[in-house]
Amino acid sequence: MSQTTTEPFKPQQIVCLAAGDRRLYGAVIQFIEAQASYWLRPLCLLNATAEAPTPLHRSADIIIAAPKIRAALDTEILDCWSVLYDDSGDYGDNVAGRKLVQDFLRSLDWGKATQG
Repeated sequence: MSQTTTEPFKPQQIVCLAAGDRRLYGAVIQFIEAQASYWLRPLCLLNATAEAPTPLHRSADIIIAAPKIRAALDTEILDCWSVLYDDSGDYGDNVAGRKLVQDFLRSLDWGKATQG
Protein backbone atom coordinates (compact mmCIF):
# COMPACT_ATOMS: atom_id res chain seq x y z
CA MET A 1 0.00 0.00 0.00
CA SER A 2 1.37 3.40 -0.86
CA GLN A 3 0.49 6.89 0.25
CA THR A 4 -1.50 9.01 -2.18
CA THR A 5 -0.35 12.40 -3.38
CA THR A 6 -3.30 14.00 -1.54
CA GLU A 7 -1.96 12.68 1.79
CA PRO A 8 1.81 13.02 1.60
CA PHE A 9 4.10 11.58 4.23
CA LYS A 10 5.34 14.17 6.69
CA PRO A 11 8.98 15.31 7.02
CA GLN A 12 10.98 13.01 9.33
CA GLN A 13 8.42 10.20 8.92
CA ILE A 14 10.15 6.85 8.44
CA VAL A 15 9.19 5.05 5.26
CA CYS A 16 10.17 1.78 3.60
CA LEU A 17 11.14 0.63 0.12
CA ALA A 18 11.20 -3.12 -0.50
CA ALA A 19 13.13 -5.15 -3.07
CA GLY A 20 12.98 -8.91 -2.68
CA ASP A 21 14.18 -9.83 0.82
CA ARG A 22 15.74 -6.40 1.41
CA ARG A 23 14.15 -3.29 2.87
CA LEU A 24 15.56 0.22 2.89
CA TYR A 25 14.27 2.51 5.62
CA GLY A 26 14.58 6.24 5.22
CA ALA A 27 13.34 9.53 6.61
CA VAL A 28 11.19 11.78 4.46
CA ILE A 29 12.81 15.14 3.81
CA GLN A 30 10.19 16.60 1.49
CA PHE A 31 7.37 15.68 -0.89
CA ILE A 32 8.05 16.97 -4.42
CA GLU A 33 4.55 17.63 -5.69
CA ALA A 34 5.50 18.45 -9.30
CA GLN A 35 7.13 15.01 -9.66
CA ALA A 36 4.87 13.06 -7.27
CA SER A 37 8.11 11.93 -5.60
CA TYR A 38 9.77 12.00 -2.22
CA TRP A 39 13.19 13.24 -1.25
CA LEU A 40 14.42 10.65 1.27
CA ARG A 41 17.44 10.29 3.51
CA PRO A 42 18.40 6.59 3.77
CA LEU A 43 18.82 5.39 7.36
CA CYS A 44 19.39 1.64 7.20
CA LEU A 45 19.17 -1.44 5.00
CA LEU A 46 17.71 -4.69 6.27
CA ASN A 47 18.56 -7.95 4.55
CA ALA A 48 16.76 -11.17 5.53
CA THR A 49 20.08 -13.04 5.71
CA ALA A 50 22.00 -10.40 7.69
CA GLU A 51 22.23 -10.50 11.47
CA ALA A 52 21.97 -6.75 11.92
CA PRO A 53 20.75 -3.80 9.84
CA THR A 54 23.36 -1.86 7.87
CA PRO A 55 23.48 1.85 8.77
CA LEU A 56 23.33 4.17 5.75
CA HIS A 57 23.93 7.54 7.41
CA ARG A 58 25.83 10.07 5.31
CA SER A 59 25.46 7.96 2.17
CA ALA A 60 23.32 9.91 -0.35
CA ASP A 61 19.83 11.32 -0.34
CA ILE A 62 17.51 9.84 -2.96
CA ILE A 63 14.37 10.85 -4.83
CA ILE A 64 11.78 8.09 -5.22
CA ALA A 65 8.38 8.04 -6.92
CA ALA A 66 5.59 8.14 -4.34
CA PRO A 67 4.04 4.76 -5.31
CA LYS A 68 7.32 3.00 -4.46
CA ILE A 69 7.26 3.78 -0.75
CA ARG A 70 5.05 2.91 2.17
CA ALA A 71 4.92 3.92 5.80
CA ALA A 72 7.22 1.90 8.05
CA LEU A 73 5.32 0.12 10.79
CA ASP A 74 6.47 0.53 14.38
CA THR A 75 6.87 -3.23 14.75
CA GLU A 76 9.16 -3.35 11.71
CA ILE A 77 11.62 -0.78 12.91
CA LEU A 78 11.93 -1.85 16.54
CA ASP A 79 14.71 -4.30 15.67
CA CYS A 80 16.73 -1.65 13.85
CA TRP A 81 15.90 1.33 16.08
CA SER A 82 19.48 1.66 17.31
CA VAL A 83 20.82 2.30 13.79
CA LEU A 84 18.03 4.56 12.56
CA TYR A 85 19.50 7.62 14.19
CA ASP A 86 23.17 8.47 13.98
CA ASP A 87 24.74 9.91 17.10
CA SER A 88 28.32 8.92 16.29
CA GLY A 89 29.50 12.44 15.60
CA ASP A 90 31.20 11.14 12.45
CA TYR A 91 30.40 13.41 9.53
CA GLY A 92 32.62 11.80 6.90
CA ASP A 93 31.31 10.51 3.59
CA ASN A 94 29.87 6.98 3.71
CA VAL A 95 31.12 5.62 0.37
CA ALA A 96 30.27 2.00 1.24
CA GLY A 97 26.73 3.05 2.23
CA ARG A 98 26.33 4.95 -1.04
CA LYS A 99 27.23 1.80 -2.98
CA LEU A 100 24.68 -0.24 -1.00
CA VAL A 101 21.98 2.34 -1.74
CA GLN A 102 22.86 2.30 -5.46
CA ASP A 103 22.79 -1.51 -5.57
CA PHE A 104 19.44 -1.54 -3.76
CA LEU A 105 17.92 1.01 -6.16
CA ARG A 106 19.09 -1.04 -9.15
CA SER A 107 17.29 -4.07 -7.71
CA LEU A 108 13.91 -2.31 -7.44
CA ASP A 109 11.19 -3.31 -9.88
CA TRP A 110 10.67 0.05 -11.54
CA GLY A 111 7.64 -1.18 -13.51
CA LYS A 112 5.34 -1.64 -10.52
CA ALA A 113 4.30 0.27 -7.43
CA THR A 114 4.98 -1.21 -4.01
CA GLN A 115 2.27 -3.52 -2.74
CA GLY A 116 1.08 -3.63 0.89
